Amino acid sequence: MITSITSFAAKATDELRECVLGINENEAQRFYADILNARRVFAWSAGRCNSILRCFILRIMHLGYKTYFVGDTTTPAIGPGDVLVIATAAGDNIGIASIAERARGFGAKVILLTMLKDSLCARNSDYTVIIPGHSNAQGGIGISIQPGGAKFEQSMLIFLDAVLAKLMEDIKLDGWKSFELH
Repeated sequence: MITSITSFAAKATDELRECVLGINENEAQRFYADILNARRVFAWSAGRCNSILRCFILRIMHLGYKTYFVGDTTTPAIGPGDVLVIATAAGDNIGIASIAERARGFGAKVILLTMLKDSLCARNSDYTVIIPGHSNAQGGIGISIQPGGAKFEQSMLIFLDAVLAKLMEDIKLDGWKSFELH
């Protein structure tokens, strides 16, 4: 039973700290380098992960990157030099796996953000970044006091914001000033 909303929030942030510290730094650096050097960055997911990736795509667009969300009416064809970021907690979403497989067929690099290493989406990606998390439906790493897949989704948002902060630092961007990078 939740008796104090702020105490519950503090416990949830403890869970998130544990998750982001559990991300493999080599995977994180590889992801960062691929985003930094991408010709264009595309994203695709479903559900709440969709919203998290839209936040990331919008934020790096503010840095001057050419970004697109698969399925939007203005999204161009993907190709060599492009990166597609997909996200799914368990990794077994057939629709996401199908988009990943097609993108790779067109020469794009596909990166999966997930909490479970072996999955259909992982097999259709170039590599995965494991974000430790827990989902009531899928299980995962540890347990969570948070509802649904919030532990994974919020950890993914924090991870992507850290990538964004590093991009800002490395391209010497002070604040949210847009400029043409690519």
